[in-house]
Formats: sequence, C-alpha cells, structure tokens
Amino acid sequence: PIMAAIRATSALRRPIPTRRLFSSENLNPNQLKSCFSMLDHMSVVRIRGEDAEKFLQGFTTNNVPSLSQVGHSQYSLWLNQRGRYMHDSIIIRAGGGFGSGEKKEEEDEFHLLCERSSVAALLNHIKKFKFRSKVLSEDISDTLDVWSVLSTDIGVLNLVVEGNTACTTPSIFDPRTPAGSTVPPLGALVCTPKGSLPQAVDELVQVDASIYDAYRCLQGIPRSGVDLFREDSLILEANADWLSGVSFSKGCYLGQELTARSHHTGVIRKRLMPVALLRGGERLPISAFERLEASDFLFPEWLDLETEIDIPSGESIRAGGKAAGKLFGTSFNVGIAQVRLKEASTATDGLVCMEYDVVPIIPSWWPDSFTL
Repeated sequence: PIMAAIRATSALRRPIPTRRLFSSENLNPNQLKSCFSMLDHMSVVRIRGEDAEKFLQGFTTNNVPSLSQVGHSQYSLWLNQRGRYMHDSIIIRAGGGFGSGEKKEEEDEFHLLCERSSVAALLNHIKKFKFRSKVLSEDISDTLDVWSVLSTDIGVLNLVVEGNTACTTPSIFDPRTPAGSTVPPLGALVCTPKGSLPQAVDELVQVDASIYDAYRCLQGIPRSGVDLFREDSLILEANADWLSGVSFSKGCYLGQELTARSHHTGVIRKRLMPVALLRGGERLPISAFERLEASDFLFPEWLDLETEIDIPSGESIRAGGKAAGKLFGTSFNVGIAQVRLKEASTATDGLVCMEYDVVPIIPSWWPDSFTL
C-alpha cells in the first residue's frame, strides 16, 4: 500500500525531515509532479585503464567513443555470443575524454550504473573477456548511493543535475531516452556519497522506490532480472533501440549479428510494453493499445497506488484461450508484459491474466511511426 511505501522512507540510513514525506492527508499521490527516491537495487561499477574505452566498445551495444567528455552518458547492453541479453548498464564517463584540446587529460574511467543483483555476474563477464586488456573493474557501491529524480518539468531536472556536482560519479539525465524527447521518461539519476541526500531537492517529495518502480512500469522501461532475463531476452523486443541503447553504425561487438539482422529485417513480433491490470468490471479511460499522452502529473488517475497485485512473473496472458504474451514485473495495478502484437491486438474479447483483465498501453515516448 502507498502509506507503507511512504513510511518505509523512515528506514533509510539518515533522518528524513517530515516535510519530505507525504500522506493522503496532505497530497494526493496521483497529483505528484516531481519526486525523488533512493534506488537500493542499483550499484555502481568502475571500469578504468588504458584500454577501458576500447574494451567497452567491443562488448556493449552502444558507441562508447561518443562519450567524449566527463559527464556524458549512454544506455548500453551486454550480449552473449548468440546475441541474447546478458546485462544492461548506464555508462557514464567519469574520467579521461577530451576537454578543449585533442589529447586525453587522464586515463579513461567509466562508471556503470547497473542492477545490484547482477554485479558479480557482470564483473565475471568482464574478467572472462578482458584477456590482456589494460582494464581494471570493481564494485564501488559501498561508497555511493544512487537516487532517481522524476519530474514532468525539465526545469526541475535541470536544477537537480546542475546542483549535484560534488560526487565522483556525475549526475545525469537518464539516458534511456528516445532521440528528440523533451523530458527523459525516467528523469535524472544522481549519485551521492554514502549516507548523503542529493542537493537541490528541498522542494521535492521523497518517496519509496516502489513509487519509482510504478512509474518505470508505466513507461514500459524494463529492469534487469525482472523484465529482462540473462541469456534469454532479445534486446529489440525490449525496445533498446528506441531507448537509444543500440548503435547500428559502430563496429563489431559481441553478439551483434542477431541484433543487426532483426533491425534490418524490421520484423519484431513481440515487444515489452506497459499493461494495466483490472479486476472484473473495472474500466480505463483509454482503450487497449491507445497512446498514454504526456501529462502535468507523473501518474494517471486510474493508477491505483493503494493496492498491490500479486501475479507470478512469467504468467501467461491469454486471448480467447490462446497465448498472447507473458506478464513480468508488476507494481500496484500496472506492469510490464511481453506482448505478442498480432495476437493481442486482434483479440476480440480482450486479454486476461489469471483473474485480471490486461490492457496494453502505448507509452507517450514510443515513436509515432509505431503501428500494429
């Protein structure tokens, strides 16, 4: 429930002023315009050394040399030899790069924001392939906290990014953002020294990470181990290209062939997308596969931030008795599902998962060119 989620902030490592907490008495959670939360599930891995840039370029899906200056960031994924998902990370240049001159001022250093539960596997993956590359990698999460700032106002996000410059990991707009977007779907990311609050958030509401997770699901942006599965998921089905996570013009990298072939054929039969979960008789103000338009508020009124829905991950979504997808992560009455587009969009009697009706939603950031 929302109140338990908000009260959980009192269990953080530091005292939180009561004005940062909210309840149904002083604020309707569906009228939030901005908020911030600690992301306990996120860790920071440091990769540095003479060959750091070259190594990352050969094993991730994005164009790492484009991070030419400290503070530049990108979303990028790691694949196995068969082209299946292994890890994803937000790569931030924290050292090296080019300043005003043409020579790098210091050795390359990159900080990777990634899922805490996959850090050990990622470090092993790096160790497996680095051979004689001059690359050092380590988990530095014991010195840092990772925070998310969500807002429908780009001015708020600007103030937060510009106001948090003291940490060795630069503050950034979340790069899981389509080209041309005015406001990043997942706001900004801030790292602080362990036990410290971010700066420039005095006027914002602090919420539990479950509220962040509900917003992430509403935007249809997958999370490793929850909606993305190692050695199984296909990254174009997870919309990694739309989230600016794949370069189709860079040189070769591990697992490139399957991704490039799928991109050039243009055939993606399944996609991860947000779904609303409704009990019998409940209705949404929008129809299945209708676009969720941008709003001044983070959450639509129909999103129920009071009641959690417990459905096992991987549960089948059915359309008239036929498989039409799988439901993965959920938060309150919204989730992310792998939807078979043809079967789901032509279902005459709608979609169901267990006792719930399932309504696929097109996020506002999806390209206008998308058609069923």
